[in-house]
Amino acid sequence: MSEEQTLNEVYADTLKKMENLTEKQKKVLQASLELFASQGFEATTSQQIAKRAGVSVGSVYHTFPTKQAILVAVLAPIFEGTMDTVANQFNDNTFGKGFESVEELVKVTIADRFYFADKNINVIRLMLGQMLVNSVFVEDLKNFFEQQAKQLVLPTIVRLQAEQK
Repeated sequence: MSEEQTLNEVYADTLKKMENLTEKQKKVLQASLELFASQGFEATTSQQIAKRAGVSVGSVYHTFPTKQAILVAVLAPIFEGTMDTVANQFNDNTFGKGFESVEELVKVTIADRFYFADKNINVIRLMLGQMLVNSVFVEDLKNFFEQQAKQLVLPTIVRLQAEQK
């Protein structure tokens, strides 16, 4: 069983695989995610992003004309690999345990997700903030979690119910 990565680690791995981005763009997106998550979208400046990414402010503006454009670009990889990887790690580390009852499944899942949330609180805070203002992001999250529930949670519950546990 492998240790589940943080969202920042999975995001960085996802960016590495994205061939449509230059190395500078990847650095800007990673730096942006870290800064937006740690200090908030509104409090983050383009100068801070450039400094963290090790690029000039002009390089940031060349690809991303506004900070909102950076945010949109930061969110895209979350659905292009990051969330799938996190879900697969959760499946491997949690659902691979072979639960003996629905009660055990619920207890382990809740404890595991609280631990995950604690390790990733800043990125989760950024995502929650976007849920308040970005209906497309909300719909994408809803669809993702519905799909994951159908693939991971429901089969385990159905099995346990069939076994009358």
